Amino acid sequence: VGAQNNIGLMYLHGHGIAQNFRQAMAWFGKAAVRGNAAAQSNLGMLYGSGKGVPRNDLQAALWYRKAAEQSYAKAQYYLGLLCEQGHGVRHDISEAISLYRKAAAQGQVRAQYSLGLIYEKGQGVAADRPQALAWYRQAAEHGHVKAQFVLGLRYDCGQDVPQDHQEAFSWYCKAGEQNHPRAQFNLGLMCGYGHGVSIDLVQAHRWFTLAELHGVAKAATHKMILEAQMRPEQLRQARVFARDYVERSKAAAA
Repeated sequence: VGAQNNIGLMYLHGHGIAQNFRQAMAWFGKAAVRGNAAAQSNLGMLYGSGKGVPRNDLQAALWYRKAAEQSYAKAQYYLGLLCEQGHGVRHDISEAISLYRKAAAQGQVRAQYSLGLIYEKGQGVAADRPQALAWYRQAAEHGHVKAQFVLGLRYDCGQDVPQDHQEAFSWYCKAGEQNHPRAQFNLGLMCGYGHGVSIDLVQAHRWFTLAELHGVAKAATHKMILEAQMRPEQLRQARVFARDYVERSKAAAA
């Protein structure tokens, strides 16, 4: 049964074989009807995304629920998302929270982040910013890029935590290295203007370059301001980085 799910994954991702969503669905289906939770969750994903089959949120919810009942964390999260959005099932924020909690307890980072949002906004529960922060921190510590940025922003502004620019810089760096545009822009500001850290024009230029490439238009203005202050050697280093980054990005996309 596990082998059938693995063949489905090979077709899904095109690993060692031509990508084929219909074949992926066929192999997931073989394993799912025999009770394999991973395959059931993967079927839910295909129905939910409309890959290889017309999108069908009812079928997605059905297969996610089968896997969630076997405590499969990914399915618990996605079924919770459907409950939160009211897609394929009735809108039920209480069930969504219950499912997110089950998934989060197993280390599902998206569920942890979702709980942070829910407690921050007070959706179906009383707003609880300390609880929200705790969930954001769990997600961030497990690599969730949006949660890392949120923590950086909290420490930067002193919101719900004591203001700590070094801690903000650390979390922005984690998010920036995962190409979070606003984190990259904020790192440029910190390095370029000495906001909580020592001024480093080359590093600031690097972060503004990345932010600009990822869609933050105002990063270009700040980059121009920096360039007017930089020595020729600093400019050379910064431009070499930008050129190399663009080349690596093109190679990765090819």
